[in-house]
Amino acid sequence: MFVEALKRQNPALISAALSLWQQGKISPDSWVIDVDQILENGKRLIETARLYGIELYLMTKQFGRNPWLAEKLLALGYSGIVAVDYKEARVMRRAGLPVAHQGHLVQIPCHPGC
Repeated sequence: MFVEALKRQNPALISAALSLWQQGKISPDSWVIDVDQILENGKRLIETARLYGIELYLMTKQFGRNPWLAEKLLALGYSGIVAVDYKEARVMRRAGLPVAHQGHLVQIPCHPGC
C-alpha cells in the first residue's frame, strides 16, 4: 500500500534511492527522505491546524527519529515531539529538542550497566 502511493506521488524518490543503493552509497536498510516534501507537508499541516485552533506535535519515529529533521519541523510551529520510547526521547533530548510526551511501546530501560 505504501509503495503504491509512493510510486504515484514521488517516483523520483524511488529512483534516487535505487541509484544510491546501486552505487553503494547507502545500505539496503537506510532511510531515504525527501526533506523538501516533508517540510512542505509539515507546513501545510501547520497552516490547516492553525485555521481550526489545533496544536500539532511531531511523531519522529515516522522519519527515523532524526533530530535534524525534527528541528526543521519544530521551526515551522510544531509544539513538541512525541517520543514512542526512551531511546527516541534520549536522542531528541540530547539534541536539545522539546519532548512533550514520552510513550512506552517497548520494554522499559534497564539499569545503566546492562
